[in-house]
Amino acid sequence: MHGNVVEIFSARNMTKADISRFIYDRGIPVLVCSDTFPAPRMVERIASAFSARLVTPREAMKISEKTRLTKERKQTLLSNRHERDALAAALFAYRKFRSVIDKIALFVQREKESGPIAENFVMMRTLLSGENIKNSISAFRHIRQRDML
Repeated sequence: MHGNVVEIFSARNMTKADISRFIYDRGIPVLVCSDTFPAPRMVERIASAFSARLVTPREAMKISEKTRLTKERKQTLLSNRHERDALAAALFAYRKFRSVIDKIALFVQREKESGPIAENFVMMRTLLSGENIKNSISAFRHIRQRDML
């Protein structure tokens, strides 16, 4: 969520179910990214399956841009161009939303809501629905209070 690479993997002939299971085992995505525009149909389906926001560049990313983005992650081992492209797409999306992600983390902390559940809830609600951060925190508090009764 904060720019950390969870895992990079590529394989041939994976079904939508295989891909979804692989992703789900690592967490529920808020954003699904592609390095091309328009995104491949399978990427659209995966985003839809998780109710995640699909992030694409305005046009297909150039190899030089992908290389520049991924070179910053020297510690990340990339086995092939598919993994490079996936990492580049993820870094593109992270950069696009980084200010919002950082703002959410700061706002959640300032509002004295701690822990990953509060931050994840606000992150998902803000990034997926476009709701402002303050309203997302209010919704979290309301749900938390209701569930405590």
